[in-house]
Amino acid sequence: FVNAVADRPEADVLRRLADALERVTPRVVTEVAELDALPLESVIRWDNGVEYVSAERGYGVWMVAGSDNNLDSNEVTLPATVLFTPTGKETE
Repeated sequence: FVNAVADRPEADVLRRLADALERVTPRVVTEVAELDALPLESVIRWDNGVEYVSAERGYGVWMVAGSDNNLDSNEVTLPATVLFTPTGKETE
């Protein structure tokens, strides 16, 4: 749609709006490899509302926020929403 109005004055506004929507749309991971690629201290949420924090980068260990319960990446129910990454790339 944005490309269809590229020559119109509204095109820049539409491009900026599309960029803003991409920034606020949460990233959803659907594969274990995506979980393992997230930076240490990333926070995800399952559909059931439970939040997990990446505890050991490269080892696929996730801790339940506020408890001592740990899970391996292959035990995480996917899809999961990325709520936070220390690099600020929640939507990539």
